[in-house]
Amino acid sequence: MSFWYSYCCVTVIHHDKFEHQVSSMSTPGIFESLKARLKSDEQCVEVSCDDYEVKPTPGIVYPPNRAEIGRAYWRYIHSRAPFAVVPGGQPSSVGPERPRPTEMDWLTSLIEVYPCRHCADSFVDICCEMPPQVSSTDKYTLWWCKAHDAVNSELSKPLFGERCTAKFLPAMREAAKRGLTLDEYDSLIGSK
Repeated sequence: MSFWYSYCCVTVIHHDKFEHQVSSMSTPGIFESLKARLKSDEQCVEVSCDDYEVKPTPGIVYPPNRAEIGRAYWRYIHSRAPFAVVPGGQPSSVGPERPRPTEMDWLTSLIEVYPCRHCADSFVDICCEMPPQVSSTDKYTLWWCKAHDAVNSELSKPLFGERCTAKFLPAMREAAKRGLTLDEYDSLIGSK
C-alpha cells in the first residue's frame, strides 16, 4: 500500500462526514464548503505562519516557516501530479469495502491539513475561481502549474507562464521523476 493511499484513507476515515459531503457535491460546492469550514477572522497565528528568514536562536529546533512548508508542498505536488491516476475524476475500486479516493478527495484533504489556515483559505479561493481539471492526467498536471502561478501572482513572485503548457509536459514528467520543482526543471527545457 502506498504512502499516499494510506495517508488519504486515514484522512478520509477521520473526516467520514466530510467525505460523504465531497462525493455528493459539484466541484465548486466542494470548495465553497471547505471555504466555510476554514473561514476565520483571525490573522494567521499558527507557528508555521512565521516568516522568519533566520532562525531566532541557533541550536533550537523550530518548525518550518511558511516559505519552507510552501516549497516542500510544491515539490511534492509537482512530483506527484504527472503520475496521478485521474480516471475522469471517478474513483476506482481498491477493495470490497472502500473505493479509491479521487484526486478531489486528495486535494481537499491536502488543503484541510495544510499547516497555515490563511494559506489554505487563499488556495480554496483559487480552486473556486479555477476548478481543478481532473479529466486527464495532463490536464491535472497543467492545472497545478496554473494554480502555482496563481499563488505566485498573489505573492508577487515570478510566474511560470508559457512553461505551463502541453508543450512542456514531457519535461514536467522527467522533472517529477527526479523530484524537481517547476523552478528547477528549467534545466530540462533549456530556459534561464
